[in-house]
Amino acid sequence: MHFPLLEHEIETRLQGLIISVHHVHEEADNAHDFSSKSNVTRSVITGNDIITNGNLPLTSGKETVDSLPDSLRSQADAQPEEQKMPKTTPSSSRTSAEQPRLLVGLPIVGPEEDTRKWGIRKALNSTSYLTDPEGVERRAVLLKIRQHISSPEYLKRVAEIKDKNLTGIIIPAGGTRYLANLIVTLKVLRDHFKTKLHVEVMWQGGQEMKSATWGAIQTAFPPIRGVDIWKVPHPVPDMHRLRLPLTKYTGKVYSLIASEFRHVLLIDADSMPTQSPEVYLAHPQYLATGNLFWPDAWTGLVQPRAYSMHGVKPDIGRDVINSGKGSSPRDTESGQFLIDRATHLDVLEYILWINSFPKDLEGSMWGDKDTFGVAFAAAGKGHLYSQVDVPPAGLFAWRKNMLMEKATGMRSWGWQLLGFLQHDSWGRPAFIHRTINKYEIDKEPWELEMITAPMPRRWTDYYLAHENPGPTRGVPWDYVVPETAITLLEPTRTATWFSAGISASHVDESLLPTLTDGRISGIGTSAPHARCPVPSFLSIRAMQENGLPIDMEPSMQEACLPVLERLLGPSLLQQYKKNGWLHLPMMRYLDGAHMTQWSGDNEWRRIESATPLPAWKPDFLAKHCDGPFAQAVREAYAASSWIRQNAASFSLL
Repeated sequence: MHFPLLEHEIETRLQGLIISVHHVHEEADNAHDFSSKSNVTRSVITGNDIITNGNLPLTSGKETVDSLPDSLRSQADAQPEEQKMPKTTPSSSRTSAEQPRLLVGLPIVGPEEDTRKWGIRKALNSTSYLTDPEGVERRAVLLKIRQHISSPEYLKRVAEIKDKNLTGIIIPAGGTRYLANLIVTLKVLRDHFKTKLHVEVMWQGGQEMKSATWGAIQTAFPPIRGVDIWKVPHPVPDMHRLRLPLTKYTGKVYSLIASEFRHVLLIDADSMPTQSPEVYLAHPQYLATGNLFWPDAWTGLVQPRAYSMHGVKPDIGRDVINSGKGSSPRDTESGQFLIDRATHLDVLEYILWINSFPKDLEGSMWGDKDTFGVAFAAAGKGHLYSQVDVPPAGLFAWRKNMLMEKATGMRSWGWQLLGFLQHDSWGRPAFIHRTINKYEIDKEPWELEMITAPMPRRWTDYYLAHENPGPTRGVPWDYVVPETAITLLEPTRTATWFSAGISASHVDESLLPTLTDGRISGIGTSAPHARCPVPSFLSIRAMQENGLPIDMEPSMQEACLPVLERLLGPSLLQQYKKNGWLHLPMMRYLDGAHMTQWSGDNEWRRIESATPLPAWKPDFLAKHCDGPFAQAVREAYAASSWIRQNAASFSLL
């Protein structure tokens, strides 16, 4: 099996003109059996069933789209008929005052060719996967939560959230470790993406945020609201534990209770969007289910007890949750997610309930990450849990003496993980989450020196995991991989190609002799397509189809698309259009068998585990591959430099 490059069809027609790219053998992620049993393909959610939870009716999430402003609802309505999600009829006409405020623009959600059905999965009666939770105090708190959810007071809370109908971003941040990251993210949001979405910054106690620091942030990045969650009482006194530990992860999830928003994009301070945040709020999967999470690099870290202690039968409950994760279910990486607080206010109380016993979670799951999925299941809404099924890519820096060869104990240079690149459902860069190397006031951040394709599980298990079967590991327990773990792909640079336009002066005639002898009709120096720098275009295109987030300059795309269409030929071109590969080449990588199938052949898995992953050493200043991702990265590093120069203005020194 090869990675999905432009393979022999193009290579034959170009007669050796296309660059030679190393073909890398891939292996599938470990998809859970439930996905195949329920016929769930990549990111497809099917069904339009009535949802029940024992005797309690539940909101399905379908009304989420109706609560968004006209611009975003019209985006959903403009999608192809087969892509539209089921919609409920509003109970009354909605006035302009009822619309969520400050959502601007018309985001581009997906390719025109996308025919996936983003709907509600078939529901199981929750009695099939719910049982009694463990622990006297845990059961007592759960009883109070269930009583409240069945009460008029709960319906009043939901109605108040719907009436305000606000949309915004929550950033849990505070303390010296996260303030620089917060300011970098805010500066990129306001100065680069020009978003006017309200932001709520949540911190845990006065020691995490000086009044002078907050005053400077408030002045620099309006509209913004600061909240010390320790000063925000729960709206239902005495429902949760008497000594609710509002620190760390528990404090983070409590920010969802303290928020004023209905539609929430929550991002950790070190997770920076690489697209305008309005785009995420128009994702059809969010509009259909009222929530959207992103995957982790790891799978299988959630132990059965994480389910059973919260009253969820491990096998069935996990299957129900995984059915919302696509064909390759991963654990959850909760550095960024979307949630409709009105639709899922009950789930938020379950999330707080789970995280209010932090000591009990140790050893059964990693922080707050997978508490969200367990909470959906515990609330009887596991079939509504939604997660992007594109695995994260790895972001690495080349570091000295951080890699150890197990056999000899020798240390050497290696690629050390600094964070993850999350994608949207079409493979476009969505968030840079600097989980390891964060922005700091008094030192420069590591340079982002290498980016991988979305990481298959076999690769992370063999090279990246602490207890891996490979020949090396990080020192002392850092995530570090050897040079042999990757295959570097680089774009061919055509010297005469500039970003000033696509006039005839930009044609490199020496690149086109094999295309001008009539064997490929219509492609010659006299045709508009002749402005295409073929080697540069095809090398970048091949990198994109190998899962790498390299941008292509729009003028190059415009000039070269006719060339690509002619090279593909009618049959392959139709396949490209049908699958959305023509305008979103990453989709071909994601649709490959290495991402959508799994072989149970242990010997095959053992042999292929060491297969290197496509990777790229990015040059974010290169004009020929300039685009939204490169621009966002440049803005983040510029913001990091700016905050170090202006630290005194924010009372950070």
